[in-house]
Amino acid sequence: QIYTDVDGVYTTDPRVVPKARRMERIAFEEMLEMASLGAKVLQVRSVEVAMVHKVPTYVRSSFDDPANPGAGTLICNEEDIVEAQVVTGIAFSRDEAQITLRRVADKPGVAAAVFMPLAEAGIMHCAQGRMAGDLSSSQKGCEIALQTESEVLGSIRPKTQVEAAKLKFELGECQQAIADFDDAIQRAGDESSEAWFSEALWFRGLCHAQLANFREARADFEALLQWRERANDLPLDRAWTHTDYAEALTIEGDFEAAEEHIEKSAPVFESVFGPEHHYSKFDDFLRARITLWSGNAERALPLYEGVYQAELRDLGREHLWTLQTLAELLWAKAAAGNIDEVQPIFIAERDRSLQALGERLQQRSALAEIWARTALLLGDLETAATEIERMQNDTEASLPDAHPRHALVHCLRGELALAKGDTRTAREQAAQCAEKLKGLPENNYRRRWLAELRARIPV
Repeated sequence: QIYTDVDGVYTTDPRVVPKARRMERIAFEEMLEMASLGAKVLQVRSVEVAMVHKVPTYVRSSFDDPANPGAGTLICNEEDIVEAQVVTGIAFSRDEAQITLRRVADKPGVAAAVFMPLAEAGIMHCAQGRMAGDLSSSQKGCEIALQTESEVLGSIRPKTQVEAAKLKFELGECQQAIADFDDAIQRAGDESSEAWFSEALWFRGLCHAQLANFREARADFEALLQWRERANDLPLDRAWTHTDYAEALTIEGDFEAAEEHIEKSAPVFESVFGPEHHYSKFDDFLRARITLWSGNAERALPLYEGVYQAELRDLGREHLWTLQTLAELLWAKAAAGNIDEVQPIFIAERDRSLQALGERLQQRSALAEIWARTALLLGDLETAATEIERMQNDTEASLPDAHPRHALVHCLRGELALAKGDTRTAREQAAQCAEKLKGLPENNYRRRWLAELRARIPV
């Protein structure tokens, strides 16, 4: 039980709206949302802890007679609430405002005159657009924030620098992002307790994984876990760290270590969000990927299907997570021999994903690899050749020379040559692939793919 200055949770602040009604019950998820958006009856942390540990919690007034307390409000699981409401309550904040300026002159100095006072007051930052998925608006916001802080404050705050670098990660500009993260972390020192410091470690680790700097990625995630331990962070924050660490380890090819981190994060997500939420399904996505990359497409299919349906429901068809999952699902279906299911929609889905990605070259090169592999399985050699070419161009433009995707371009060219009956070219491409992969462990999935290719080339 939690005792406070009100006798329960109301549909909105009764000090502002006298007709606000006290609720008998409210779901953990709804209370968490209201608390995070400004409802002051409970702190977000207290709701998260109760939800994670499944502790039904009464909110009652501290002015009630202890021997005869009021009914209060019960915060509980959603399934314990009989009558579902379309709208549960309204939370608000007096510290936020939206202002629209019309007919602003398009000439130098005007934007600075508008945004400098905001930056000086600590209002201006560039996170909202990125979190909402509007990367174009976020990019403009970051540019303005960086410029105004530099001009008004004389330097860019580490927090703003990290937010701008996180946007670069989303845009696939990982090398530039790492340089910005390095600078912010160096300025703060290794023992910073600021929340942005953990974000810098987190996203720098993700960037290193994307660039195949696997040793550096591990170091960042280990440092982040230690930081969260010192900060006594919530289980949900640690779960996100374990999940993204698992993704980095999956990309590296250390499937056993990845599974260990998945086991630490999956129960927390299911407890907080429920087993069918798309956040809870991300661990299944990693399991599906590990299973497919290990050569068992049939077992990967139901995992991919579950993830895809959850993302389709929660995020929609055009979200990048949904598009990525669908691409891997179609690859798994083709690898499992379900050619008739994939053939009719293959080209249309390929085109849709390319349109959504735009000029994000790193992500586009990864998807081009998936589409090339799927096309080869379908026997569509013309599309396979197009995607291998796209993969090579985007990889060369966006990834360092040591990245394994350069090697996989040669492996796929070898697959294509073998499908055309050109064994000499297949053998040459396999040799070039092997040369570029020689630094990887023998049991790495990429070397297994190479071994399978070589086994099919006639001597």
